[in-house]
Amino acid sequence: EKIHTYGYKRIGFVTSAELDRKVGGNFLAGYYAAERQLGLEHALPLLALPEDFAASRQLMREWLARHKPDAILTSSTVVPRILEDLGVRVPQDVALAGTTVYDLPISAGLNQHPEEIGRVAVELLVSMINAYDRGTPRVPRRVLIDSEWVDGPSLPPKSEAARSRLSKGASRAKAA
Repeated sequence: EKIHTYGYKRIGFVTSAELDRKVGGNFLAGYYAAERQLGLEHALPLLALPEDFAASRQLMREWLARHKPDAILTSSTVVPRILEDLGVRVPQDVALAGTTVYDLPISAGLNQHPEEIGRVAVELLVSMINAYDRGTPRVPRRVLIDSEWVDGPSLPPKSEAARSRLSKGASRAKAA
C-alpha cells in the first residue's frame, strides 16, 4: 500500500522460494491481498528465487527485462546484491523496499518490531511453562505483532504529486 501511495505502479514481489515455503506463503498472500485491494493495473508475477546465486541472478535478469518493475518489495537478502551485480541502480532504475528493514540491506520498508516479537515469544513460553503445557500444543497459537513503515532513500516518492500527497498526509497527522 505504501509503495503504491508513493506513486509506483509496476510493483513486483521477490522472495526466496525457501522462505516462502517456511512461512507458509504468508508474505505472498499479503502481497496478493494488497494487489487486489489496491486494484493494481500492472500486477507483476511473483519471483521466487532458488538458493543458487547464479540461477537467482539469471531469473532476476529475465524477470526485470520481461516485467519492468518500477519498484520491488522483497524478503530476500540477496536481491540488493543481485541488482548491484546486474548494474541496476536503486532507486534510479528501480525502487526497493524490504519486508523487514533490520535483516535486509535496504533502507525503506517494514519494521517488524523484532524486539517486541522476542518479548512476546518469551511471555508466551513463560505462560506455557507456568501452565505445565508440554509438547506440541493441541491448538497451535499465532501471535501477530503489527509492522510499521519506515521511510528510506531506497524508495523515494516517485513523483511531485506523490510527494505532495505524502506531505499533506503528514501535515494532517501532525495536526491530529
